[in-house]
Amino acid sequence: MQKINHKKYRNTGLIWEMLTRQVTSDILEGLDESDATKILKEYFGRDTEIAKELELYQLLINENFEKEQQAKDFLQEVVKTRKKLDTEKLQEEKYQIIGDIKDKYPLKEFFKSRVDNYRELASVYKVFKGLTEDVEYDPSDLVESKYTILEHVTNGSTDGEEEKSELKQKFKEESRDLRLLAQKVMIDKFNKKYGELLPEQKEVLRKYINNISNTNNLREDINERVETLKSDLRKLRKKIDEEVVDIKVKEATNLIDEIKAEGGQVRDDEISNILMYYQLREDIKSALKKKQAA
Repeated sequence: MQKINHKKYRNTGLIWEMLTRQVTSDILEGLDESDATKILKEYFGRDTEIAKELELYQLLINENFEKEQQAKDFLQEVVKTRKKLDTEKLQEEKYQIIGDIKDKYPLKEFFKSRVDNYRELASVYKVFKGLTEDVEYDPSDLVESKYTILEHVTNGSTDGEEEKSELKQKFKEESRDLRLLAQKVMIDKFNKKYGELLPEQKEVLRKYINNISNTNNLREDINERVETLKSDLRKLRKKIDEEVVDIKVKEATNLIDEIKAEGGQVRDDEISNILMYYQLREDIKSALKKKQAA
C-alpha cells in the first residue's frame, strides 16, 4: 500500500487560494484586470468540474458542526458528491489551469506563499483522492486526513478537549488569515477614506500578501519600518506648534513600538497599524505644508 502524496499543483483549494491572492497583489500594482482574474473567470466562473470540486473544498473548510457524528455524516455526503464528478474532465481542467498559470507567472514562486489552512486543504485533497480512486492507499494516512478534517469542522472537539477547542478558536480570532486583510473591499475602503494608497503602504501589503514561508524576513522588514516611521514622526513633531496636536503625535510615536517583535508571524493587526502610521505621517506633512502656504 502506498501513501497518498499531496500534490499542491493538483489541489483545487490551493489553486483557488493562490489565484485570489494574486488578484489582490495585482490590484495593488494598479492593474485594472490581472491575468489571475481572467484565469479565475475561465475555470471557476462557469459550470466546470474544477468549479464543482472547489465548492466541495469550501464546504469542508467553511462548515462547522457541534457534534462529531454530524461532521462524519457531512464528510461522507461530500465524498459521495465528489465521486459523481467527471474525473477525467476534472484532471484535464487541472492540467490546463496549471498550464495557464505557468504561462503568466513563475510556477514555483506562485505556490510558495504561506497558507494558514494548508494542512486542512492537503487533507481534503488526500481524502478526495483516497476515497474516489480505485487504488489501495495506506489506511492510516487516509484516516489521519479524515480526522484532520473532522477536527477542523468541529473546532477541534473530536478529541474531547474543550479547552483545546477554545484556544483554537481564540487563535483564529487573533490571527486572521491575510485574506481578511488584503481583500479588495478593505483596500477600497482605505482608498475611500484616505485617497489612493501611499507607495509605502502598497509595498507593505504586497510583501504581506506574497509572504513566503520565511516569516523572519517579513518581521525584520516591519521592525525596520517601525524605526523609520518613529524617526520621521519625531522630526515632524519639532515643526508642530500646537500643543494638543503635539501631545497626540507624541503618544502615537510611543505606541508604535508595540508593533515590533523579536521574530514570529506578522499579524494582520500589525499590518493595519503600520498602514495607519504611514497615513498619520502623510497627514502631518500635508497639514504642515498647508500651514506654511497660508
